[in-house]
Amino acid sequence: MNPFLLHAHALIATWAAVLVPGTGAPAPPASNPAASAVAPAVRNLPPIVFVARAPSAEPGAVPGLGPHHRARATGGRLLLRTPDGSIRALLPEGAFHDCADPTVAFDGRRVAFAGTVHPDSAWRIWIVGNDGTGLTRVSPYFAVSTFFTVYPGDITRPFSSNINVTEGVNVPNMAVIKLGANGEIRAFNNGGYIHYLFDVSAGVLAD
Repeated sequence: MNPFLLHAHALIATWAAVLVPGTGAPAPPASNPAASAVAPAVRNLPPIVFVARAPSAEPGAVPGLGPHHRARATGGRLLLRTPDGSIRALLPEGAFHDCADPTVAFDGRRVAFAGTVHPDSAWRIWIVGNDGTGLTRVSPYFAVSTFFTVYPGDITRPFSSNINVTEGVNVPNMAVIKLGANGEIRAFNNGGYIHYLFDVSAGVLAD
C-alpha cells in the first residue's frame, strides 16, 4: 500500500478532514464494488475534502504543525473522498507541489486551501470548485523589496543572495553558477512577485 496515502488517512480523523455540507448525495448502488466494501453508515457520509501530504524526513516533525514546520512544503495533494468510499484528486497532477489547510465554503460548492507550486515558492491562498474547476488564486503577488538566489539544482538552497531587489527598480548582476549533477540551476525569490531574465553568456568546461 502507498505510504503516502497511509499518512493522509491517518490525518483524516484529526486536523486535515473537512466535511462538505448539504450535498445530499444518494448512497451508491449495491452493484458498485467500491460501495459494497464500505459499511452503510459510512456510505451515507457526505464527501470529505482533505490533503494527503508526504511525511517530513525529520523524525517527529509534522508538516503544518509547530513553529519550525508550519510552512514546511514536503509535497501533497488536495483530495476528495466521495460517499461510495472512493478517493479522487481535485486538482490535476503536478498543478501544485504541496497543498494544506482545506476549508469548505458554507454552501459546499468551493474549497479554499493553501498551495505552493514549487518547493521554493511562497504559500498562497487558492479557491477551487468541489468538482475541481474554477481554480483561482486569492492572495495577490505584490511588488516588494526582496532578494533573489540562484544555485545548483541538486543542492539545498543556500542562505545567500545574488541580487538584492528594491521595489520598482531594475537591478542587474552577474554570477558564476555551477550546474547541478542533474544539469539544472534553480532560482528563488524571497518575497513578492518579480520578472527576471537570464542571459547565459558563457560556460566553463570541466578539466
